[in-house]
Amino acid sequence: MKRCFSILLLTCSAASGQQIYDLLLKNGRVIDPANHRDGEMDVAVIGNKIVRVAPNLPVAHARVVVDLSGYMVTPGLIDVTMHLGELKPDYNTLPYGVTTAVDAGSATCATFANFKKEVIDHAKVRVLAAIADAGCAQNPEVVPGPITIISTTGPDAISSGMDSKNVVLPRVNMGTAMSIYLNLGTPVERIIERVTANPARAIKRPQLGVLNEGGVADIAVLEIQQGKFGFLNSALARLDATRRFHCVLTVRNGAIVWDSEGLSIPDTTHAGPYTNFK
Repeated sequence: MKRCFSILLLTCSAASGQQIYDLLLKNGRVIDPANHRDGEMDVAVIGNKIVRVAPNLPVAHARVVVDLSGYMVTPGLIDVTMHLGELKPDYNTLPYGVTTAVDAGSATCATFANFKKEVIDHAKVRVLAAIADAGCAQNPEVVPGPITIISTTGPDAISSGMDSKNVVLPRVNMGTAMSIYLNLGTPVERIIERVTANPARAIKRPQLGVLNEGGVADIAVLEIQQGKFGFLNSALARLDATRRFHCVLTVRNGAIVWDSEGLSIPDTTHAGPYTNFK
């Protein structure tokens, strides 16, 4: 009976001209530096596009609703200095909110075609290659390099610097890089800017790193956890910390590709007759 009611509600809404959202992220703190947004808002997605960013969007007009009260909702993060090599791109990006990975040296123009065939074509994360070769510049997956990020007050962009050697260090990922700056006193808003809007400008992709209505739905949902943590750098020096960034949900191209807490999944009491939980 409930199923029939839901279908009827969606049909009536469509008939009245109201858009039906495929995904509605509710009640999160939206931090979108490129658009100067910082406040509680909802983000609605249809297909692979963001269609609305506004407060109090109607739950009844969405197929999937995720309550993100207490979480931060940001544009998908951009990691501008990864060295993918033999690494699996999705495993080392999506769980940390990274939706765009820029390989900063694993490929040259001569090897890019094979790199694309073996790595890019099989990844959900957007993979770009920074290649200092004009001959590759017409390829949409190439960012003409080198990428220059200059600041007199600290880095304009924060990146994991991940490669096949340091990936085995505990927590070498974008979340750790962001957490280090958080514990050194960098404001949250500045950190988000340095992993979204700023790197998008550096790679000349202003359509990325932003929550634009009509733009691609690349979204990260983050929280700051409190506790006792230790972060290692490549020289094996340790930073003792009390806070860290944690990614709970990643949306890439309109699809939920990471959901560590099952926020988008029905509770077992509403999941139907079959469950492994007793």
